[in-house]
Amino acid sequence: MTEQNLALIRECIARARIHEETTHHLKNYLTLLVPRLHRSIRLPQGDPVAALLQFVIRYIEYAPDFLQALHESMQRSGIEPYGGVFIRIATDFFLQPPEEIEQKGGLKELIDEAYLTHRLMEEINDRLLMLCGTPLAPMDNSLANILVYELLGEEFASKLDMAVFYAVETLFQPNNLDEQLKEFVKRHPQASQLQSLQDWPCLLSEDSDIQLSFNSLTSTKVTEH
Repeated sequence: MTEQNLALIRECIARARIHEETTHHLKNYLTLLVPRLHRSIRLPQGDPVAALLQFVIRYIEYAPDFLQALHESMQRSGIEPYGGVFIRIATDFFLQPPEEIEQKGGLKELIDEAYLTHRLMEEINDRLLMLCGTPLAPMDNSLANILVYELLGEEFASKLDMAVFYAVETLFQPNNLDEQLKEFVKRHPQASQLQSLQDWPCLLSEDSDIQLSFNSLTSTKVTEH
């Protein structure tokens, strides 16, 4: 990942925020969506739209932060030659998104690109956990992805998931990247541990008023910074 590409992603997000300030396109979309959200998603009573809007903005803005943190961690640990391809794919999701994604320059459209990035990270972490016994990045964004999946709608989010699955399956072909990573982790086990959680940007935090309730028995906070 080049600094130029990272700057392009952040410029794209900055332009989208300006677009939102003048059009309120995302806020209006969320206003219509809130009454139809699944009952497992619990928003604060006071201003649910504002809470959801803040969450979505953080979700989008942290995508390039995670990419940068992951890139720097891989460089320090020496795993970048083996894992850098993941970052390149995630970068392309932003700069050259799939045809299914609308390109209108607003925050609402960038939810799609951010979801692709975060889902790619989640899938790669899961795959490497099974493959090498350790994730590539010390974070878990699965709950945030569940919430964004609901915001995107099952039909469209499933299409984006398929794009992620295709990318991951292509990377982890037999005798390809998986064997390289297993051999590297075997020879350099400390490198796979990258950095601690406190070295990573916080995607979500414990002070969020947004909660996910599963089977009406347990309630897990979707964290927001």
